[in-house]
Amino acid sequence: MKHVLPISTSYVSSWGIWEAVRELIQNAADEAQERPEHVMTVEHVDGWLHIANKGADLGIQALLIGGSDKAGKRGLRGQHGEGLDLALLCAARAGVEVRVSTKTDVWTPCAEYAEQYGARCLVVNTRKHVKPRDGVKISIHIDKDSWESMRSKFLFLDPPKEQIESDSGTLILDANRKGMIYVKGIYVMTGHNTSFGFDLRDVTLDRDRRVIGSFDLQWACSRIIQNALSRNPDTYTEPVMNLLEQGSDDVRFLHSHLETGGEARKSLAKAFRARHGEDAMAVQSLAESQQLAHFGVKGVVVNEATANVLASELGSYSDAAARLRQRPTALYGWDDLTDAEKAVYEDGVRRMAPVAGEHMAEACKLKVCDFADKSIEGTCDLATSEIHVSRRCMGNVFDLVEVMVHELAHAVSSANDGTVGHIRAIERIWRKLYEHASAPKTEPG
Repeated sequence: MKHVLPISTSYVSSWGIWEAVRELIQNAADEAQERPEHVMTVEHVDGWLHIANKGADLGIQALLIGGSDKAGKRGLRGQHGEGLDLALLCAARAGVEVRVSTKTDVWTPCAEYAEQYGARCLVVNTRKHVKPRDGVKISIHIDKDSWESMRSKFLFLDPPKEQIESDSGTLILDANRKGMIYVKGIYVMTGHNTSFGFDLRDVTLDRDRRVIGSFDLQWACSRIIQNALSRNPDTYTEPVMNLLEQGSDDVRFLHSHLETGGEARKSLAKAFRARHGEDAMAVQSLAESQQLAHFGVKGVVVNEATANVLASELGSYSDAAARLRQRPTALYGWDDLTDAEKAVYEDGVRRMAPVAGEHMAEACKLKVCDFADKSIEGTCDLATSEIHVSRRCMGNVFDLVEVMVHELAHAVSSANDGTVGHIRAIERIWRKLYEHASAPKTEPG
């Protein structure tokens, strides 16, 4: 019986014999996954590749586009449910002989002109077996060398020698599979900027069975790398650090999967410092590197992925720059000050006495220094209440008092600049100073 399918031979014109073999083996693998008793076998004998599922069967309705019960099943790689039709179409278009043996029939596809459609279409001829068969077997005429070149594209037929399994997929370490991307064990594409092979589990494929979008690929690969690194930081820290510095797609989104404060991040930060120095910071531009150099810190220019991975352990450039600007570069004792500076200091302490009496412990922690950033006049360490005042403020008592009020407010409130707590503390200190200045003075003797 002849079945003319309304599928033009120009459909999926970019597909060839590899795609036909891929679809046939994929269907057989999906069948075995759904029905484990329908064991799949694949063997090449005397110029024929035989793909079989013992105990399975196919009805002619399997040729109906959209008629497969695989459509929409995320557990199966061939979710679109048209793989068999397309495989037969590719073989017929290429003139490659194919036989489909079901329990009761033999199907042979070919490409013929269909009068009713006015185009060359896929045609499937069927005839009955003399005796019923046990299962489905699809045979495609293909030479052994061609098959051997395809065999490595199926991981369940040619398993990797070295791999790391994870919940999100498999990292393949074999050198001959570098850059090869598989989905559920079947090759789909070569990653142009990937350094390992990957077998992905939860990605969406288009009808050409290729990964849709570079983001999906980079996200999945980064997650698999994260799993390997977190399991064994000692083994994979250096290779992953190399991938980061090379800008490999394998680790483009690694930072999104690494646990903040986890051992993997700490290990990468340690490796970065071992390569570039204990004072090294990751920055993303020459300007940032130049800025850090003013503070005596080595700024190593890295790509965005590396900076994102290291930021939580080493700090971001903006955080580091702010911290370094406030770093004292010199501390001064009493004997280091000039007579004029000593007089300003003593006058400032006298004027602050009404407040310092209440907060003497905080006031006594004042130190005079030079800051790395010359524009900074004072700082307060909220953890220790230690106050630093720039030596420049020793030239005018009102400059000194202004800075002491601001920083003492930090010490007594443990609040940051601009917060309600800090502003209220400043207001209270100035009020006390004003009240003291406005109080009636007692005449001496």
